[in-house]
Amino acid sequence: MSDVEYRQYSQSICDHLFTLTKEWNLRNVHVFLPILGRREPDINPFIQHLLNSGVTVVVPVAQAHSRIMQHSLINKETIYKMGTWGEPIPEQTQWITQDHYDLILVPMLAVDHYGHRLGYGKGYYDQFLTSVRGKRIGVCFENERLENLPCELHDQAVDCVVTEITSITIHDSF
Repeated sequence: MSDVEYRQYSQSICDHLFTLTKEWNLRNVHVFLPILGRREPDINPFIQHLLNSGVTVVVPVAQAHSRIMQHSLINKETIYKMGTWGEPIPEQTQWITQDHYDLILVPMLAVDHYGHRLGYGKGYYDQFLTSVRGKRIGVCFENERLENLPCELHDQAVDCVVTEITSITIHDSF
């Protein structure tokens, strides 16, 4: 997609996230910081909206040597540096351990109509999602929605998918 389409589609995704969550009483939200160089949807406007609304926002920090994902609080003044895979991570971390979020935004390369997702293959999110509770929203572009993806026992599905076109509820419990 062109740079213009990328920006427009990313803004549409944020608009869908605003609409979907506007009536929710969000207090604690776990978000991914998009790897813009890999053209992950730029959800930074939604993250800023959460921060401006006083929501506690937590981001993942993948530990490459241990294959564990730790979690850090961020705020409006957080400064970021590049992580091992080009992902933004807080320069100054404020580690947090939490087992429940009102909302968890999950990045993905692809998703199927069952909510099975394809990530980068390291298993960080599958491991994380087995240990926390909260509404799981997968974020991707419409052209990354597929009919079926291979699924293994350890794979964790999302409850809803938000694209630039729409939001799709996967599980009735959402």
